[in-house]
Amino acid sequence: MKLKIKYLENFVGKEINKKKEDSGYDLYASIKEEIVLKPMQIETISLGFSLEIVDGDTFEIQIRGRSGLNSRGIIATFGTIDNGYRGEFKTTIINLSGEDFIIKPGDRICQMVIAKTEHLEIEEVDQLSESERLARGFGSSGI
Repeated sequence: MKLKIKYLENFVGKEINKKKEDSGYDLYASIKEEIVLKPMQIETISLGFSLEIVDGDTFEIQIRGRSGLNSRGIIATFGTIDNGYRGEFKTTIINLSGEDFIIKPGDRICQMVIAKTEHLEIEEVDQLSESERLARGFGSSGI
């Protein structure tokens, strides 16, 4: 598998790469000036690149928060990007903390994980098999 990346004119930060032992690629805020994110404010942040996965298989690209920011209430919303997308990558940041949060040009604000996906045969049925959990809903398996 090969990852082709196109850095856009607004790219700020380091080249996108990852350590061999890491699963995610660090991504950077590609902004011209700092943004002050107030408590409960949501902002869409440019990441300054587009990319293409070169392979015959299907992959999804997941944008995830960084654990250090998440623990402080700064959440990068996650999402799945199909490998056919060629537009600019962005992330949405929400400040769930009680304090202003400053995003500076080139700050690491999220990460990207790439995972292979499978295409499954879909069969419509009238009944599903029994399970221990059944259909009791979210949280029914405990904390």
